[in-house]
Amino acid sequence: MRQPNAQGPTFEYIGATPPPQTADGFTSIGDLGSLDEDGYLYVADRRDDLIVSGGLNVYPAEVEDVLLRFEGVREVAVVGVPDETWGHVVVGVVCGDVSPEALDDSGFRWRPPAAVAVVLASLP
Repeated sequence: MRQPNAQGPTFEYIGATPPPQTADGFTSIGDLGSLDEDGYLYVADRRDDLIVSGGLNVYPAEVEDVLLRFEGVREVAVVGVPDETWGHVVVGVVCGDVSPEALDDSGFRWRPPAAVAVVLASLP
């Protein structure tokens, strides 16, 4: 991202140190993505959006992608919940017409140590 002058929106980093700016005025805001051959930008995730669980690095977008493939799943949010043993455990919050048992029986716990699925009617 580059903002050549003081006009336009400004960004405030809450709870984090602002990233450094390069000599030519660019600042990395932590988005990960790619450009296709037609020049379209696809944002995949955030570099800082990482859950460390039992020494494993788990990107929430990876787990969300798996959960969204289940029939009946409409929305998904994946978060890390503090845990004394693992540091954090991965929790998938799923909205749709699917039961936690169906996710568990399917092998949803695909990334150790364990992930827990919570099914809600809708995300807040």
